[in-house]
Amino acid sequence: MKLLQGNCIELLKEVGDNSIDLIVTDPPYGLDKYGVKNDRDIWAYKLSDYYRVLKDNSWIALYSSIKEIGNVIKEIETLGFVYEWQHITYINNGMVRGRLGFNKYMVCLIFRKGVSKIKKQICDIKVVSTSSKRRNAIKHPTPKYTEAIEDIIKNLSKEGDLVLDCFMGSGSTGIACNNLNRNFIGMELDEGYFKLSKQRIDDALHENTEVEEK
Repeated sequence: MKLLQGNCIELLKEVGDNSIDLIVTDPPYGLDKYGVKNDRDIWAYKLSDYYRVLKDNSWIALYSSIKEIGNVIKEIETLGFVYEWQHITYINNGMVRGRLGFNKYMVCLIFRKGVSKIKKQICDIKVVSTSSKRRNAIKHPTPKYTEAIEDIIKNLSKEGDLVLDCFMGSGSTGIACNNLNRNFIGMELDEGYFKLSKQRIDDALHENTEVEEK
């Protein structure tokens, strides 16, 4: 596990060419949502280093708002990737209030670089549940579900692969990598969110160590 606090635009410059097996990340959506920093447009989907650091014939998976799906696909394909699929997280008891009702799902868009092959068949919808305990424990405005990210990682990588998350947020991708025996590089600009993700990942590492010792 390699966790880096700082601006991913600068940190990505230190990552070697063709060194990453899979990118899974949750960039700012461009919704200008209260509590989400650097979220005024979809600048985070335009980073050319995504293509440079990812190995040929590999995958990149990015969460997106419904509103910006068309623009995100356009921007990512401009970088050289090809849109392939989507993965939906459906929160069966979700109660996040939208403008006209309650939002119950999240969308992750999946693109390939070159002739990429999947590692394991999965369903395009992952059903999860939330709770007040989870919401209170994760102090982040848009935390993603570890079990959903695990599906994506199993689909697009193998054990021992190196996974990159440029917008680590609450640390769910790092926890999923720990659970699935993947190596991980996580980047986060915000000091508070970096501390949150590091703590959650450290807790997951500790839990796995305890299981192994037993």
